[in-house]
Amino acid sequence: MSSRTVVSLIALITTLAMARSVAATETIATLINCEDATVETMDSAETPAAQIQALGELAGVCAGSGAFEAALGNAYIYTGRPGEAERLVRDALAQGTGYEKQLRGVLGDALFRQEKFDEAESLARALIEDYPDFYIGYWRLGDVLLVTGDDKGVVAALETANRLEENSVSYQLLTMAHFNLRNYQESVRALHTSLEMDIAGLRHTPSISTGALSLLAIGQYDTGRELLDRHIELVPDAVNEDVYQFAIQHFQRAEQQR
Repeated sequence: MSSRTVVSLIALITTLAMARSVAATETIATLINCEDATVETMDSAETPAAQIQALGELAGVCAGSGAFEAALGNAYIYTGRPGEAERLVRDALAQGTGYEKQLRGVLGDALFRQEKFDEAESLARALIEDYPDFYIGYWRLGDVLLVTGDDKGVVAALETANRLEENSVSYQLLTMAHFNLRNYQESVRALHTSLEMDIAGLRHTPSISTGALSLLAIGQYDTGRELLDRHIELVPDAVNEDVYQFAIQHFQRAEQQR
């Protein structure tokens, strides 16, 4: 057999091997719904750090799907790495994965966590304009407006979000916005709804403390104090947070006046 023939055979074998490898990868990809796989992975991992590790096992198949980058971006955000989330999601958006609205929602959160409030608000409003039936746009807008002080805007945005898809976090934000507007009954109702939907909301110091203050404002001292005490049992470090300190000082003054 001539050397030229040997070289040709080696080239043919290499080409066939590469084709089989690509075909195998494509077959695996078609067998896996990356959106479902990432959701299942996120739900099965107990912490954001564990989510990142578990998502790494999907990277070979699902990287570039958009769903994968949105999930990983969220995990980065909740491990205190919003800058990495922003870069990851911007790259995914540039690739045109067809998962644009979800990626833009994650990007909005990443910007918010970096206190890029003007950019986050602009993105949220654009997301609402482009996808008016997507609740995340209204949620992202409400998040920003609560920080910038437009409490009426928060209520309008999050009531729309909840009409599209109810979420306990939306009600936590409404608890605070209604308190700022002195709508204390509405604040208490929003907190009650949030906790009915997800009892884990008891760990969220800002909404629990403001909800307790709303209870105090409508004369329900015992219920409000019980709420604060239960929260501290779950989150002992919350005693160092300003919003908790503000609430407990009001309860202590109320106790002295009873």
